[in-house]
Amino acid sequence: MIFINDQSQKYQATLKFLGKEDPQYNNIFVDKTPGAISFLDSTHTFYLAGKLSDPDCYQTMRASLKKFIQRNNFNLLVDIDSFTLDNIEIISAIIEAILEATHPAWTMRSNVQPKTEHYLLKTSYPEIDSLYQRLLAEITSVNLARDLQDGAPNIIYPAAFVDIITNKYHPLKNLKISVLNLEDIKKLKMGLFLSVNQGSVDEGKILIVEYHNDPTTTEKTAFIGKGITFDSGGYVLKPPSGMVNMRYDMSGAASVISAMYGVSQLAPKINVVALAPLTDNRIGGGNYS
Repeated sequence: MIFINDQSQKYQATLKFLGKEDPQYNNIFVDKTPGAISFLDSTHTFYLAGKLSDPDCYQTMRASLKKFIQRNNFNLLVDIDSFTLDNIEIISAIIEAILEATHPAWTMRSNVQPKTEHYLLKTSYPEIDSLYQRLLAEITSVNLARDLQDGAPNIIYPAAFVDIITNKYHPLKNLKISVLNLEDIKKLKMGLFLSVNQGSVDEGKILIVEYHNDPTTTEKTAFIGKGITFDSGGYVLKPPSGMVNMRYDMSGAASVISAMYGVSQLAPKINVVALAPLTDNRIGGGNYS
């Protein structure tokens, strides 16, 4: 859980940034690689090494902080002002890393406990609250997409994908969800989609998520994402090395559908629709050839 400038929160250590130009840099860091983190026991402070002018600073800092949080389980105060007073990219990197690192990874294990540590962001940046809310919406969308991608294809099949999104989006009153079942798809004469699905034991679905917040126009932006929940190649069978990651063939659908969560939270004055044709492509007696 993240708190912002909440002095009532207790923490066990502090994280600060220390740039290469600081005279203490060589004394504190043994590993002077950008992104390295060193601990000073006398002050219970972790220092992250780097140089803000480096073009890769954002990515380096983000990756290092994310890994650090995933590996540790204590309440942490992050002194954002030691990193920057007004660099939105750097402040965003810190918040994004915490939001991603504290999100529970998809797993089939039943004994995995979610992270419960508190992270206190200490900053004088005046727009921190609005920035945090925007990033929370964005990273929640990203994490949802990753969860859908990481699910095994015997778990994230078309009907399961639809159920997950329907349950997730049902409380969001500014989103409209529609699902086209097999009979609906046949009536629309979507032959190409049907030809891929006809070899599958799972009925194909087309998931539609709509957001309307601009009544002054009938125009809308449409996003369509490929939703092949597993692609064996059909009768043009892929070799094992080419099939191992084919559960990710639905990444387009996961991305566009998950993005609608962020749209619903940020509430821009636009009209948007996301469509996800969902099926797998397997070998079966009904496969097209």
